[in-house]
Amino acid sequence: GGMLSFGDGDLVDASAAYDGGNGKPHLARDSGLTAAQLKAAEKAAGGIPADIVDGANFISYLPAFAAARRQDAAAIATYHEVWLGSWVKNKGIVTGSLGTVWERLVLSKPWDRMVAVSEFTKRALIDQGIPARDIAVVPNGVDLSLYTKREGKAKTPTICCISRLTPQKRVEDLVRAMALVKQKLPRARCVII
Repeated sequence: GGMLSFGDGDLVDASAAYDGGNGKPHLARDSGLTAAQLKAAEKAAGGIPADIVDGANFISYLPAFAAARRQDAAAIATYHEVWLGSWVKNKGIVTGSLGTVWERLVLSKPWDRMVAVSEFTKRALIDQGIPARDIAVVPNGVDLSLYTKREGKAKTPTICCISRLTPQKRVEDLVRAMALVKQKLPRARCVII
């Protein structure tokens, strides 16, 4: 099997991708594409036999849904967070208003399955009317074998957190955890950007 991924605006064949058991590839959508690139990707995806077409971000959800329906494949939306109610605050009046309309349209589609990356996101999707039975929670993962212990670069143990200060990011957990860290490493510091 193979997989279409969209990085840096180019189509790339990744032959080690998910194979649904019958030689059909799984198609994934990534972020950062222009409208023309998304249309070209949707057209290309429509010509590749797939069992599953997965939209993985706000930009790619609707093209992924259209490509899946065009070829009678399962339409999956991997949802990282729900922005309804926050678009204007996060992106301004013009982009925020368009984002609100876009996301309402995305959530109105009859997806075969929604994948939420956290229980928080699952609850937000349920609040938007998506039935709990249609949502699977699959947390984002980290392959710890890719990271080896490194000598510290800072003179004191330092944790740097780069995040929006919104409730779903749970930065307050880091602040509370630092109290525990400081019991073992009194010189440790935390920088939140």
